Amino acid sequence: MIKRFFDRSRTVHFFIPILYLLILGLLNKEQLLFLDNYTSLILFQLPNILFLFISLLLSAFIITKNNLTKNNSYPIIAFIIFVGFLFNNILLSEIIFAHFLVLLGIRRAISLKSGKQSISKIFDASLWISFSAILFPPSALFLIFLLLAIFIYSSIDLRNVGLIILGALTSILMSYLMLIVFYDFISISEFFTNLITNTIYDIDKGFSLRSIFVDVNTIIVFFILAISLIAYLISYGIKSTGNIKTLLLISSILFIAFFINGYYMDNGSALIYLLLPFLVLVTKLIEMTNRNWLLDLVVIFIIVFNLINQNLF
Repeated sequence: MIKRFFDRSRTVHFFIPILYLLILGLLNKEQLLFLDNYTSLILFQLPNILFLFISLLLSAFIITKNNLTKNNSYPIIAFIIFVGFLFNNILLSEIIFAHFLVLLGIRRAISLKSGKQSISKIFDASLWISFSAILFPPSALFLIFLLLAIFIYSSIDLRNVGLIILGALTSILMSYLMLIVFYDFISISEFFTNLITNTIYDIDKGFSLRSIFVDVNTIIVFFILAISLIAYLISYGIKSTGNIKTLLLISSILFIAFFINGYYMDNGSALIYLLLPFLVLVTKLIEMTNRNWLLDLVVIFIIVFNLINQNLF
């Protein structure tokens, strides 16, 4: 029933995740004590919910535009599973927005496969990722993803490396100018000092699996990811060059997100960076599933479980 409903891409399907996000926001157990649920939803949750939904739209666009899966709405099912388990972990506004900027960079990097406008795409990807890194320095690791995309679809040469550096410097300059316009004058030396200090602070931590597997929900998410990745390797793995390239790119995002959560964070708030690989891999798993009744049971159970977990009952 669920698989049949989402088997084709329709606009109406996107009303379901936004409604689900609003319900999760209302039921979120991390409410401030001096606010009721509705006030907390409007003042604090709504911006996060909006950018989570926009991140879904952008991820779905990346998946569809680059044929990472078939033409269906299964990524919405994957998104509902993802946010259901991780909603309480991924509510840090700064990281949600930083992830959105990374998605913009990933979109431009993956589109290098068309072989057109490579100069502007490399520059744009570096620009967006660098903007994200100014908000959340670990995002700079996604420049590795950009280098991999260039290696796969173009070539790593002096021009392309220069474009990456130019994009990064442009984002830094634009950030400095925006600070002057919207806030107050700040010397460029002070700006760079703050930027470097924040970066060093984020780097000065150690890798820990406890920072990744912060609770049962995150363990379940990684378990689903592992199953989906294994199924993808078995069914699609090395059957074609296109599958190998897709697997390399998606795996690189997955490993970078894993490293960021294990090295830089200790509360799971950067798990949002798993969103795109989760959508792609789980969508592939759903496409391979022949027992629709089993999928219906699993999805319904996950939705009910997560609503209960949000103190519905």
